[in-house]
Amino acid sequence: MNPSVNKQSMQLVIISAIDVCRTPIIQLLKKVSIPSFTIHEAVGYKDDSSDNASDNWFGTELNEMPSVVFHIYVPAEKVVAIIEKVDEVNQASEYESKIHVVACPISASNF
Repeated sequence: MNPSVNKQSMQLVIISAIDVCRTPIIQLLKKVSIPSFTIHEAVGYKDDSSDNASDNWFGTELNEMPSVVFHIYVPAEKVVAIIEKVDEVNQASEYESKIHVVACPISASNF
C-alpha cells in the first residue's frame, strides 16, 4: 500500500505510566470505545540527585520503575475523550506518578 495523505483526521495518542496503571488505562480505553492499541513494556527513570542525599535509603540517584507505553491510532474526535478519562483516573489516583498522554496529528499513513 502506498503512503497517502490522510483523508481522515487521525491522531497518534501516546500514553505513558507506571506499570500499576496498566489495567486502569485499558479500562478507560474500553470506556472510550477504543478497539485496538499497542502496549510496550518500558523502564521509567527518575533522577533523584537533586533530592536530599540523607533521605535516599538506596544510595543511588537513578530510580527505575516498571512502566508501560501505549500507542493508539484514533480519529481526532476521540482524543478529547481519552484525555478527559486520563484526567479522571489521575485525580482519583493514590500514586504520586501520574498517567501522561500526548496526541500527535498524522499527516500521512499507509492505512
